[in-house]
Amino acid sequence: MIKFKVFKGINDQFYAHMVAGNGKIIWQSEGYKRVGDAHKLCRWTMGEMFYGARNEVRYTNDSLLPKGRK
Repeated sequence: MIKFKVFKGINDQFYAHMVAGNGKIIWQSEGYKRVGDAHKLCRWTMGEMFYGARNEVRYTNDSLLPKGRK
């Protein structure tokens, strides 16, 4: 199962990692000024991986979550 982790770096930018089921990071993003841009990248990546299918982005337990999501 693939999950995403969105977090704030020490340089006040937001990053996203794609994490494999074994806990290994399989890609990481560039830095974004807004957390919403990092979440947008996760949504876009899920769409590209599944050819436009609407799949819910799954996040790791220690990830920053999008607004309104618990």
